[in-house]
Amino acid sequence: MGEMTHSQWRPADPDATEEELAEAEREKEAANRRFGAAMTLLEARGYRAPKGQGNNPTGLFFRESTFEYVSRHPRVGVGRTPPTNVVLRLRNGPRREIATEAFHDSFCSRHTREEEADTRTALADKVKVKLGRDPENRGKALICMGDTNGYPMPAGEVIPPVDWDSEAITDHSHRWHRAAKQPDGSWASHTYLDEAMSECRMWDPARYAARKHGQINALDPTSGHGPNAVGQGGPQRIIRGYTDPWVVQAILEVNVIKMHGITDHHLLEYVMSYRKFCEALERSFEPMPSWMSVAHSSARWAPAA
Repeated sequence: MGEMTHSQWRPADPDATEEELAEAEREKEAANRRFGAAMTLLEARGYRAPKGQGNNPTGLFFRESTFEYVSRHPRVGVGRTPPTNVVLRLRNGPRREIATEAFHDSFCSRHTREEEADTRTALADKVKVKLGRDPENRGKALICMGDTNGYPMPAGEVIPPVDWDSEAITDHSHRWHRAAKQPDGSWASHTYLDEAMSECRMWDPARYAARKHGQINALDPTSGHGPNAVGQGGPQRIIRGYTDPWVVQAILEVNVIKMHGITDHHLLEYVMSYRKFCEALERSFEPMPSWMSVAHSSARWAPAA
């Protein structure tokens, strides 16, 4: 899952001149060449969402030796940058469908991010059992990942919450984008997506890796490393993902891959057990309880072995 900044194009304006139309066509051809090159390099099939208002369109790749394509569900018109949604199945495994999404939420609007988050909970809704459907395919698995442009809830995190009232915060437009003013005049980070997905019983794999496997570096910051981040509160865990409460138990490790000198956003890698992933698709063990019940409990928990 990733951003297709140079592998997607913006349609020409309806009133474009012939020269502008020709330039748009050249941009389209170049973007398609880059996208084709990416698929060749990754040895994967790819899909892209339209560009939208933002300059960081989304895309999603999968290995056809492992997964087979089922369908797409484009979500055009929701949010600033349309996500890429693809439904897959394991080629040689349980037949439960897997809803996947690559997303890039609005950088400048809390309200838009809330709309994007609420729409994402529709994917969480597909995880639950739908009575009256084919019993072999009731409920989908879920894997989604992207640039949230928001913050995780502080429980269980190793990075302290941003002190938006500090004099070190000098980028005030960024504060407006990423925090909300409280009744007492203080500012608090916008955590709506994390709250929404957690309330829907979805899990952040990085939290699972830290809690289950003791891999604390899974909670390392994923953005805020570039020169343009000065005065914004320091590096934070903005690039995040969510899975359903069965699939998360297949997580073996979560790696934050440093991208210094290339981009100020680091990559996330989820390493899963194929056996456990198949068992998760079969739902052969109990789902994880909600993250907040785990985060605020001192009791030990032991997911299926």
